[in-house]
Amino acid sequence: MNGILENQKIPDSWKYASITTIPKEAQDLKSVKNYRPISLLNVDYKIFANILAERLKDFLKEWIKEEQSGFIPKRQMKDNVREIINIIEYYEFTRKEELALLTIDMEKAFDNLNWDFFKLLIQELDMGYKFTNAINQIYDKQEAKIKINSLESKSFSIGKGTRQGCPLSPLLFIFSLEILLNNIREDPNLKGAKIKKYNYKIRAYADDLICIIEDPIKTIPNWLFKIREFGEVSGLNLNMDKTMILPKNMTKKRQEELTAVSGIQTRKKIKYLGITLTARNFQLLENNYVPIWREIKKDLEKWKYLNLSLLGRISVIKMSILPKMLFLFQNIPIVRKSQIFKNWNKDISKFVWKGKKPRIRRSYMIDEKKRGGLRLPDLQIYHDTCGLIWVKDWATLENTKIITLEGIDLRAGWHAYLWYGKKTTEKKFGNHFIRSSLIKIWDKYRKKLYWKTPRWISPLEACQRREIGGEIWPRYKDILVKENGKHNLQSQEEINRKFPNVGWFQYMQLKEYYNKDKILGFEERDSFWDKVMTMGKKQVSIIYTKLIEWETEEVTIKENMTKWAKNLGEKIYLEEWEKAWNSRLKATYATELKENWIKMFYRWYLTPQKLSNFYKKTSNKCWKCGDQVGTFFHCWWTCKKAEKYWKEIHQKIQEMLHIKVELDPKYFLLGMLNVENDKNKEILFNYLITAARITYAKDWKKKETPELSSWLNKVLDIMNMDKLTYLLKNNNGIPKRQTDWGLIKKKRKEKNK
Repeated sequence: MNGILENQKIPDSWKYASITTIPKEAQDLKSVKNYRPISLLNVDYKIFANILAERLKDFLKEWIKEEQSGFIPKRQMKDNVREIINIIEYYEFTRKEELALLTIDMEKAFDNLNWDFFKLLIQELDMGYKFTNAINQIYDKQEAKIKINSLESKSFSIGKGTRQGCPLSPLLFIFSLEILLNNIREDPNLKGAKIKKYNYKIRAYADDLICIIEDPIKTIPNWLFKIREFGEVSGLNLNMDKTMILPKNMTKKRQEELTAVSGIQTRKKIKYLGITLTARNFQLLENNYVPIWREIKKDLEKWKYLNLSLLGRISVIKMSILPKMLFLFQNIPIVRKSQIFKNWNKDISKFVWKGKKPRIRRSYMIDEKKRGGLRLPDLQIYHDTCGLIWVKDWATLENTKIITLEGIDLRAGWHAYLWYGKKTTEKKFGNHFIRSSLIKIWDKYRKKLYWKTPRWISPLEACQRREIGGEIWPRYKDILVKENGKHNLQSQEEINRKFPNVGWFQYMQLKEYYNKDKILGFEERDSFWDKVMTMGKKQVSIIYTKLIEWETEEVTIKENMTKWAKNLGEKIYLEEWEKAWNSRLKATYATELKENWIKMFYRWYLTPQKLSNFYKKTSNKCWKCGDQVGTFFHCWWTCKKAEKYWKEIHQKIQEMLHIKVELDPKYFLLGMLNVENDKNKEILFNYLITAARITYAKDWKKKETPELSSWLNKVLDIMNMDKLTYLLKNNNGIPKRQTDWGLIKKKRKEKNK
């Protein structure tokens, strides 16, 4: 690999690609254009290309400006959508000039990029002879074969386009496209939206471009000329059939004129990065959330008849439903009515419980697994999580170009609305489509986040409406000093050393805010939100977990825990429950075993007593003994037939494992037994009693209890499940000691003799 950097030739196998085709969904499969080609490249080559890609990223994140969000670390698609929605809002209420949003479609963009174009660009920027040598070698001669039904075509040469499946490809593409973006930024004849010191002209996510064009009839020819001019040298040509215009503040006649001068049809709706946009933002909910949920409901209706377990149905929600909704939440967190979430939750509950009455409370279902929950996704909490990530920009005062646009009509700074309640006196704040939704989410959690004044608050930013981000705003953490247990404001001289622009008037403003805020007091330590403000990765996961913790804090001690403690006649500490819960769910991949523990923990099974409450003519007597009221604990333990069953199981387990254990429901129904100095026997004990519970539950409504042979057969099934769990965990890189089933096998051999 080092030799290639020094101008050696790359191996011939690195130049070769095997192309297979995948049919596009719901298309005519007789047409070649309805198949998507997928290239398979040499693994050694991909390792080499990935090393180059990681080095190139370090350069691109500085060289490529913020308008390009694709494939650059710490840049996100949501910023593109957020800016466009804010532009629409700005031209709705603040500026009534004509505007056109032009979505650019490049014809097979990645496949048509001219090799010479980016090679010359690399050379022009003097990116180092080693990197230049490597790119020249990779993009010299390439060959490919098409593989269909195990048959390969003859090889053919490739002379343009970035390599599909190569880690370098998207980076080389955005590297080349930046020339177009830069030309658009710097050309005064291309008129975008000029707001304060910022020009809003274009946003890009890889090859998905959207242009913001003011006075479009006059200026759009200049835009199209600039794009076509770039296409002549780069190989990227406009696809006029898929390029669209969304007009704003334009009459129908003016729209016709725009189509005449541009050759591009105007549309009432356009789709940008998967989000349907219209000229009015109030239609975002109807055009995005409503159709997606309509599709989801159809899917849930189709899937409800599938033979899936409870955990399987929850997994379907996580894998098939949540990603679709999370995409919308991250890009347009604008759902304000809680009734919408309630309706969605009803549809999910109907699927999870097969249209029947839920047997586990929803607050238990959405709770974290480590606290005895099943982590069923809560769509409203996910929506709030994504909204708080947007609000974070208001608190940090970062992403200045977007939040300047978002707050252009406000009289005060963002911190005035986040902390000082300014929104109640300035009604204009809530008239903005995005702001009104985000501030509602913030207000919902503010008291959970802070009881005292946060130290990230900047009183000057709150009270002065200047260009946000134009200066470094002094925050309380920068200007307070703790003396004798009190937070005191530093002198003007001390503050001036760090913030030279703070004059006498500004210092008086600081003092006024400080005197009010010190009554409430200041936070001593960083709170959860302080950590969120500096968070980079895994924001959604971390914030969601915290919000769920707050949402379910009232059910930390679950009702079923209290009922079990009452039945057992002893107190069971929360730590014991959590240990038992987590150890059972992590011990195996087998859904049947996990669900048995869940059902026992939540007292899932319908009893004669419970059924008699639903149906008046139904007897409440135990199905097996017929004498006593069939309560949950009676049916499982105190029934004389159940007692006999568990005594037999108890005796057999003691014989098999060579241990002495008390016949206690805490051990046999809940598995809360610790076998001292023998972890293997403890694992075997839990498998044996799980087999006993599963076997007993299968004959739940029968008069007689199961035979021991049925229990032993289930033990053998579990032994195979345990072996599969061991193999799967090791294959996934999870260290797990293999369970020693020797004692069970030995007993089985003795019986067979």
